[in-house]
Amino acid sequence: MTGIRIIGDRQTGKTEMLLAYAEKLCRTGQRVIYITRDHRLADDAFLRVTQSVDGAPGYSIRRGHGKERIAHESNGSIHFTPVSRAWHGLVADTLILDDVDPVFADRHIPSLAASPNSRMIVASL
Repeated sequence: MTGIRIIGDRQTGKTEMLLAYAEKLCRTGQRVIYITRDHRLADDAFLRVTQSVDGAPGYSIRRGHGKERIAHESNGSIHFTPVSRAWHGLVADTLILDDVDPVFADRHIPSLAASPNSRMIVASL
């Protein structure tokens, strides 16, 4: 597994960069789990990507309490979740922790185990 750490002050564009990267990975067939520190931030991240891809060819958007997901016909997907939610059974190529303490990442490592070239990206202060 490859680990990447992004460090920067608040309001410097880390989330925007991560969301754009997650959308690009989705479009190229990669499975992404996007984890935030709370439900509000997970919903906000989902809505921001939804605005970017809604109506674009090849995308489908699932809006459901706790099951927010954007998928692409390339078999890529982005699942949005707060760190407090368990995601048993999901497998990802890339795990993005946005403003989440990396100590919480350990519980999500099994989600990456099934992917041969997995990545974990942690963005924090």
